[in-house]
Amino acid sequence: MLNLKALFEPRSVAIVGASTRLGSVGSDTLRNLIVSGYKGKIYPVNPKVKSLNSLKCYASLSQIKKNIDLALIIVPAAIVATVLREAGELGIPAAIIISAGFRDVGRDDLEQEIIDIAQKYNIALLGPNCLGLINPAKKLNLSFAPLMPGKGGLAFFSQSGALGTAIIDTARDLGLGFSIFASVGNKAVIDEADLINYWQHDAKTKVIGIYAEELKRPEILGPVLDKLRSGVNAKPVVILKSGRTKIGASASASHTGAMAGNDAIYDAFFAKYGVIRAYSVNEFFSYLQIFNSNDNLPAKNIAIVTNAGGPGILAIDSVADSDLDVANLSTISKQKLKKILPPAASNHNPIDLLGDAGPERYLSALEILSHDTKVDSVLVLVSPQSMTRVDELAKSLILWRKKCHKPVAICLMGSSSMLASASKLRHSGLAVYFYPEEAVKALSALAVFNELRHVVRKNDLLKLPTISHTSRHEADKFFIQAKAESFQALAEFQTLPILKAYGIPTPKFIVVDSDKDAILAAKYFNTPVALKIASSDILHKSDSGGVMLNVQPQDISLARRRLLKAVAKNNSRARLQGVLIMPMIEFGEAEIIIGAVRDKSLGHALMFGWGGIYAEVLNDSSFILPPFNEDTIKKMFSSVKVNALLNGVRGGGVVDKKALIDILLRLYCLLRDHPEIKEIDLNPVIAYTKGAMVLDAKITLNNN
Repeated sequence: MLNLKALFEPRSVAIVGASTRLGSVGSDTLRNLIVSGYKGKIYPVNPKVKSLNSLKCYASLSQIKKNIDLALIIVPAAIVATVLREAGELGIPAAIIISAGFRDVGRDDLEQEIIDIAQKYNIALLGPNCLGLINPAKKLNLSFAPLMPGKGGLAFFSQSGALGTAIIDTARDLGLGFSIFASVGNKAVIDEADLINYWQHDAKTKVIGIYAEELKRPEILGPVLDKLRSGVNAKPVVILKSGRTKIGASASASHTGAMAGNDAIYDAFFAKYGVIRAYSVNEFFSYLQIFNSNDNLPAKNIAIVTNAGGPGILAIDSVADSDLDVANLSTISKQKLKKILPPAASNHNPIDLLGDAGPERYLSALEILSHDTKVDSVLVLVSPQSMTRVDELAKSLILWRKKCHKPVAICLMGSSSMLASASKLRHSGLAVYFYPEEAVKALSALAVFNELRHVVRKNDLLKLPTISHTSRHEADKFFIQAKAESFQALAEFQTLPILKAYGIPTPKFIVVDSDKDAILAAKYFNTPVALKIASSDILHKSDSGGVMLNVQPQDISLARRRLLKAVAKNNSRARLQGVLIMPMIEFGEAEIIIGAVRDKSLGHALMFGWGGIYAEVLNDSSFILPPFNEDTIKKMFSSVKVNALLNGVRGGGVVDKKALIDILLRLYCLLRDHPEIKEIDLNPVIAYTKGAMVLDAKITLNNN
């Protein structure tokens, strides 16, 4: 067990690489630690000087001869391992490596060396290539960040040190204080799972904020998030993740990979474990504000109080697009509001106090709403009218907030005339926004998290079908051949036998590579057939002229020759292994795409959506991460528009969803047995009222 307390609350710190050079990381870090008011022992380590900032300086860690909780390492990458090994031999339980020059510059060997040392000596290691950490409550600034954040309930960690300092700066203006700030850098040892697990039990932490470029160890992180979401000390996790278009920007060999390019796998992971995702820095701060300033209480039914009709309507429109509902005020509340409001005002939700409303009218209305059991949350909208007296209103709202325990968001519409009051409200613990839409969105996130807290994770995982040893062996042959010949993909004619071995329904098919076989094929089929080029170099057959439909059996031989000629003309260098022949299949109720894509961090995710040649254009898909139960798959179905067709519309039949679920489970078995699968497309899958059929498929491999 790593000693994270020694990392976050050290009683003594040794700074290896403390410097005399002004403006250097070694100099600024030592100065920050002293200036922050840290009460523990500080031991600068620099063999070239006797003292630094009036502190005795040591030539090495071993010369200190005192107990050291934490070693802060700021030396060239080439000697970091030597310093860390010395720390381990001395029994120092925690270390921060600020130095860069490891995996961040392609030196995986140097990073692996420090990982091995940290594991050998059980060192809680943060970094390398990081900004450091700050614990405001302990007056501990172990970083070269120029600002010391205030105390508060936000635990924040970032993969980007520069973004981290910007977060600290902005948070001060928003009245957000920190319980911990940590820059994790390369995450060689300590990662998000370790930090979140530790902060779950930290009484000072109310909300966890993350900036991440990738996440690690999903098998550990997932259960940690699940426990955090549903435990007694439930705390929201808000994440700002970059790299959303990284996959999409690169060429993908499959529809599934292309549709995962918008970071859909991470979305599926966050949805599964109750993480609130922000898609911009502004949204990130919106969520942090709302969670930091409110307890985790129901917020679903919102009451809106405004002094102008327009902002109220904008807020209602936003509510319609959110996970909130407009609260139906109680009869008693409506009667009380009618008594205190002018005749022209509205006592229905949204409550329009009219433009001449001053602090007294606002306060009277809010007092009524705070006691209405049909109201979960309150949005206070204020536009700058001459009668508003915003400064007085801010003071009234601060006093009212102390008595009202419902979730609250304040929207001060305007700019210069609102800034001072907004600052006063924020530093008094209220979430303040300048636009109705962002306030509603923030309250919606609060409502979603509160509902997720009470979702019981069912462990009734669907039973996987049994795949016989013989069937697995039959499929293995294709993967063994692909690896031996360095194939990066398996085309349809290679993939269909694999699917068949795993019990995934396919039409009957044969591959012919001669005129003689083509003549025999004419006797094998008695209905029109489809001819498709069989080539391990051609995945998109239609684009290469490699598909012929509705061919009569007696015409197979001639059609085959024409097909090969057309493909050879368009793909002169492609290897042509023959022609795949299968019967024309009757169209069912819907064309579906079922697939999977492997993320390097999160593993395989299964995809379900609207299929056919326009799958990428329609982009109607949903991803889930295994393992899963029936509820998970039902949500997957219901989240896509094609679900309406599956349930039968305009006279269409109800699709056999059990058959589709069976395909998903068998596909999962295939992924489990062959982790080298990078992407897989089953498209289209024809869904019938009874059964389903895969008409085309391809597999992309990671055989590097």
